[in-house]
Amino acid sequence: SLTNAVDFQMFSHRKICMTLQRRLVSLAATMCLALGSVSDVVAQGNDEYPEWMQEAMARETRSMGKRKFKALDGSFESSLRALKIKTKEDYDWGTYLVLDIGADADAGCYLYSDSLSITELLKALAQSTLDETLKANNATLGTKTITQLDFDHAEGHPFYIIEHLYTADQKDQTIAGQTRAASAYIDGFYVGCTHSELGYTKTFKKMFVSLVENAEVVTATDNTRLYRELQVLRIDRQPIGYAMTTIERDAEGDILTASDVVTIAAVDADTLATSETYSSEWTHPDGQLINAFETSAENGNLMMDLTLNLNDDAQWLVAGEVQQKDFETVLDPEATLASTLDALDAIRQLTRDDGLQTVTLSTWSPDLDPSTVSEFRIEEVAGVAGTPTAMISIGPLRLRTEFDEDGMATEQKMRLGGSEIVSERVWFEGKAPELE
Repeated sequence: SLTNAVDFQMFSHRKICMTLQRRLVSLAATMCLALGSVSDVVAQGNDEYPEWMQEAMARETRSMGKRKFKALDGSFESSLRALKIKTKEDYDWGTYLVLDIGADADAGCYLYSDSLSITELLKALAQSTLDETLKANNATLGTKTITQLDFDHAEGHPFYIIEHLYTADQKDQTIAGQTRAASAYIDGFYVGCTHSELGYTKTFKKMFVSLVENAEVVTATDNTRLYRELQVLRIDRQPIGYAMTTIERDAEGDILTASDVVTIAAVDADTLATSETYSSEWTHPDGQLINAFETSAENGNLMMDLTLNLNDDAQWLVAGEVQQKDFETVLDPEATLASTLDALDAIRQLTRDDGLQTVTLSTWSPDLDPSTVSEFRIEEVAGVAGTPTAMISIGPLRLRTEFDEDGMATEQKMRLGGSEIVSERVWFEGKAPELE
């Protein structure tokens, strides 16, 4: 069982995104193997598959009804496309489903209420599915190639799907198979699904997307959500991840702005590189900064974990770890640090006041340099008629940004070397607060 094959404690800390002004700165249960002689596949490479293999890879389940279920003590419910939910098992870490999707092998899905990493979950599920499949068939891995790595979203919930094609040695023959894994983040919950068999690529995706888009959750928080948005990050038109920003108000009226940035890319035929940053800050209703926090990781390794607080001398103290070394410094006492809400207010003033052309703020941008204050400059520039546009400069970086009528960024573009990095808002709900 895959539930025993993965140590999900490895995802013990949540590592996800940046504040608004820094969005672009840090860029199986049952499994089986399709058997057959594929010596000609190894000889020819992956461009030309034998006929039996092409037929197997083209298999799909044409029709699957919706199957409803509840999980995690009733705090998560959804309906997914499957022929049958064969079993539903509850554990201390969450819920596990075994699904009949019309293939010889069942699909498995995992639902977690703990804070995980969407990319490390994807990698762990993909690797464990392959390991368990090889073990079940007493086979030794030969080659492994990523044939699909997709990012998308459903109802504002981001998800990844990865698929591998592999060959393996089994006694005196070479066999081939496909494994696939998917992971999603849904309002504080994490979902992962797996399947191992040649074919059923579209069937698996249909099942997983239906689970995500039909999900309804109950979150344990006393805060009132004011605004949430999802931005897709692209490099030269290729989606590599997302940035999600949430703004909430607590019972005392203070504002929490939390942002997640997640990227994943294939380094070579069978290796993934991941980067994740989580940042948050608390402010008073007038935008005055109370404190801030940022943690980031690369390939599952913690790179930075910092907090920003006022010390006893009313100075801004940065403390924590950078690259596994203790870090502590006091920022320039002469600087007045602006919050994310201050930056949003400045953008709103710029887009609403014809006489205002430029606004400059001081911000803490640990992605650039955690030990100093960075200049955050917003300069209105000519854009498409009716679309407020500005050039945002922070340190050495320049982002051409388009805004909606409420001052929220709808698209940001930045040149980095010979590539163009784009962040595009694809979903949002609510309204960011005005300063009081």
